Amino acid sequence: MKKTIFMLLLILFPTCVFCGEWYEGGTLFEANALEWQKATYANKMATCANFLAAYAKAGLLNDDLTSRFNEPDDYKPYAIELANSLDKVFKRDPDDGKNIMLFSNQEVKTFAAMIVIGSGWAKPEYSNGN
Repeated sequence: MKKTIFMLLLILFPTCVFCGEWYEGGTLFEANALEWQKATYANKMATCANFLAAYAKAGLLNDDLTSRFNEPDDYKPYAIELANSLDKVFKRDPDDGKNIMLFSNQEVKTFAAMIVIGSGWAKPEYSNGN
């Protein structure tokens, strides 16, 4: 039940929490994996930073991680890790037809949430399957 609530909150809070510099301009909150594959690295980074900031603002990240976020640049190593993980998950298949079939229905926000949970960044009550 708590995991379902966590996923719903992650879907409801994917908005720009802060704007400026490397974390500004993320547009992939509602994107699918095909859009992610085509996006610039800057867009991916800004999107991931804002996902993390939204999760922190909603109180969904564990206290240890949240305590590290005092200014926007504190999110950067985690945004890099999240973006790199999404790149791996959404690695383009060389066969265009297969790539479309595999990734057209895969949502960035869903996989971002799964990576946050799988990385241990979410509060324990959201990571234990309850």
